[in-house]
Amino acid sequence: MRRMMSPDELAEYVGVAKQTLANWRVMKVGPTLFKIGRLVRYWEADVDQWLASGGGATSESE
Repeated sequence: MRRMMSPDELAEYVGVAKQTLANWRVMKVGPTLFKIGRLVRYWEADVDQWLASGGGATSESE
């Protein structure tokens, strides 16, 4: 089963502040995210893939 992560969980997982994640979303960097209504979520597998690739640009899916 695929695990979804909230911004709080992701911030702890990658060791950055929640505000850093918000800044990344604005700048279109960081792991791929998706939205459920107004909620931002990340698939753990996408985060792991992003980390393995060394980070970089992202895309947003809805």
